[in-house]
Amino acid sequence: MDIDDDTLQKLYVWVDTIPLSRPKKNINRDFSDAVLAAETIKHLFPKLVEMHNYSAAHSVNQKLYNWQTLNSKVLRRLGLKLDAAEMQSLARAEPGAIETLLVRLMHKMEHHKQRAMERSGASSASGGGGGRSGRRASRESRDRHDSRDDGRDSRRAPRDDYRDSRFEEAHPPPAHAGPGQGTSGHGARPLNLDSATVDSELLVEKERTIIQLREIVKVLERKVMKLEKLVELKNSKISSLQSELARRG
Repeated sequence: MDIDDDTLQKLYVWVDTIPLSRPKKNINRDFSDAVLAAETIKHLFPKLVEMHNYSAAHSVNQKLYNWQTLNSKVLRRLGLKLDAAEMQSLARAEPGAIETLLVRLMHKMEHHKQRAMERSGASSASGGGGGRSGRRASRESRDRHDSRDDGRDSRRAPRDDYRDSRFEEAHPPPAHAGPGQGTSGHGARPLNLDSATVDSELLVEKERTIIQLREIVKVLERKVMKLEKLVELKNSKISSLQSELARRG
């Protein structure tokens, strides 16, 4: 991705507005362990990033692990998924690698803000129009009702009154549906599909995290066993050397 000078300058100004835990001296090297990248996304989308998953690293392997974690947990959900070669370039602090990712992230944030403003404007417009049309309809209904009352004979026969009262007793008005009942009316509540989708995605992410942690535990257990064997071997060698020294002494 070729970045022109104007976009690059805009990017540096944009990054300077984001509070980061470390000063920026060389942007490719400073962002190479993915920690500052995670902080940047955390500032823009607070609910997407859990900072305890990312720790400062010096080795390329640990930096690559951080990028893999950020890629699977966060960047994929933002539509900014990286391939293996891109993560290698980022972990090795290759020139232009982090700028390319940050420009994509900056454009994603600008698009997100624009869509939010459009939704807000559309919601305000529909709300205002709905209020005016509702008040207009209410006035028209009230006018029609008044005109019917004006043309009706005010002296009603007792039989008519009796018939109306019996009809009302036999056919009482329907009760309002409670919250969540039915598919229309003021009592109905639309199903929040976005919330359900986010919850399911978070559950899947947590399950993946648990699986990854279990694998890490298994690896660490194997390393501990190897270290214990090395300690036993070292102690055995020390004992043999002490015995040899004792015989020679």
